[in-house]
Amino acid sequence: MTQGWKMLRMLADRATCEAAGQETVESGIKPTPKCVEVMELVLKNHGSNLSTEVGLLKPGAKYNDQAVGRFIPNPILTTTSHVYLYVALTRLDKPSGMFSFLVQPEDSNILQKDWPEEEVVLEPGDGLLWRGDCRRKSGGGTGGVMLILRYD
Repeated sequence: MTQGWKMLRMLADRATCEAAGQETVESGIKPTPKCVEVMELVLKNHGSNLSTEVGLLKPGAKYNDQAVGRFIPNPILTTTSHVYLYVALTRLDKPSGMFSFLVQPEDSNILQKDWPEEEVVLEPGDGLLWRGDCRRKSGGGTGGVMLILRYD
């Protein structure tokens, strides 16, 4: 996790996440009872481990808020001081809008546009824990739905 992110496989049941994703799309991308169920299960089953992992990314950060989100075409990728946990409710990959992380090389003379990318692919139920100040590149697609937990 030296780059500021970590993929966490099977944080939640795939079928439950897929149902939450479908409900979320049907609701117009608003939190639904299934989203709450997924969030509660993730925190119940992985909360202690997540707190430890979050602490490695940002010492002292605590769970603060949650939301649901959907990737849109060409989003503005800003940086923040938060740590995020994305729990995939649908497949998240470049075609669905998932960003890639840019890996900063040891050679500081390499321009950011030439930094290697680490592609992120998450199946429903997988998670991605990442610092908001990580450099990213838009996936270019649209439609991927995720539960977002924020730590401050």
